Amino acid sequence: MKKINILPVAEKEIDYSLLMAQTGKKSGIAVPGIVILILFAVMIVFAFINPFITILLFGTGFILAGIDNSGTIRHNGRVVENNTWNRLPFLIIGIFVTLFGICGLISMYNKSIAAFAAKIVLALMIATIASILIGRLIYLIVLSAAAAGRKRSCTCPGPYETYDHAPDGTTIYKYCYEGECYHFMDHEGSVFAESTGLDNTIMIDPDSPERYYLKSEFGHYGKSLGKLIRQLIILIVLLASPLWIFMILKYILGLDAHLEYILDIFS
Repeated sequence: MKKINILPVAEKEIDYSLLMAQTGKKSGIAVPGIVILILFAVMIVFAFINPFITILLFGTGFILAGIDNSGTIRHNGRVVENNTWNRLPFLIIGIFVTLFGICGLISMYNKSIAAFAAKIVLALMIATIASILIGRLIYLIVLSAAAAGRKRSCTCPGPYETYDHAPDGTTIYKYCYEGECYHFMDHEGSVFAESTGLDNTIMIDPDSPERYYLKSEFGHYGKSLGKLIRQLIILIVLLASPLWIFMILKYILGLDAHLEYILDIFS
């Protein structure tokens, strides 16, 4: 039965024409640094004139960071690929901060409409954040399971070495198994054994030699999953803290008369 490959696999031949065609095709646009500097200067000026315009400009800055495909992005100390997914937090923060700035400007003319709009924006923000967290959780669970399965099936050790560099500078590595050579690319700079003098051993699947396992490339999914679960637990505890604090006070101090009123405030 053919194995499903969720994680990247190696290739016998590198299609350089395809790599050349992909070079420069990044999502987003390159935002000139001068644009950010001008925006920051204008934002400082409006900080003394109108705070709502300042908030709007602040959100615009995050939006520009969310579409800027130049430079590098660091996540948990690792350099990750500058793609739409890794820039998404900046874009989402920027959109909602900008919307709240617009609500603030509306409040200068009509407070009731501004309050209604702010409630809608807040609800959308909560729904968006919840959707992203759930999607991220499912994503990491799937990749962690795939990495664990790949680790179990890759039982043959072998050396790997630097083979070449793609047109965009991405390192291409090579390993050989039973006379056949296979190549894989390091998009996020996670494969660094040779440059740091660490063990450059790769684990190969004997049934499908194009399938490989490297802890430096695939091992971080499990750690990221554990970290996200801990963060979600802390977030849930913090959000629920007013309720359980008042429940504790109810039994310790006998605040039965005030508990219903307090819970109504937070409901």
